Amino acid sequence: MKFTAIAIISALIAPLAYAAALSPANINALAARDTNAQSGYEDVVGYALPDGTRKIDFYLNGVLEGSAVETKDGVEFLDATGAVVDLDDLDQAGGLAKRVSKFDFAIKFAKLLAKYGKRAWNFFYCVGLNAAWKCSDDFLDCAGSGIPPWSCIEGIVCVGVAGTKCK
Repeated sequence: MKFTAIAIISALIAPLAYAAALSPANINALAARDTNAQSGYEDVVGYALPDGTRKIDFYLNGVLEGSAVETKDGVEFLDATGAVVDLDDLDQAGGLAKRVSKFDFAIKFAKLLAKYGKRAWNFFYCVGLNAAWKCSDDFLDCAGSGIPPWSCIEGIVCVGVAGTKCK
């Protein structure tokens, strides 16, 4: 009997507690925080090309720095002029060290896509490119240890709920 009474009282009081916690003021504050957190990562734009493949453009202060284009083999990275950047050649003779840090990071992200192929493309599009870019250091650390993005606990925690739904 006590259990039934407690269950009924809890069922009546719980919605009031949730309503107080999720007042319009609190919801607006959460939305503003989320918008501010995302504002630094608007330099990554992904879209589908007419042939069905996908492309990610990396911008720095509104200027195109490079692009990653989905291919049958994984990814092709292009610099701002549209010239193909050989991801393997950049590892030798300090080629990557000469690049701007954000461009360097974009190339590392492209290498991650090249390593894991179509499944990585699908995963990052599913979680959202801005979230994946924000958390890319976690995904790159995992890839360095041989862990694919969809199994990277740190990256999935960083991107949030979408990461668990996109495996």
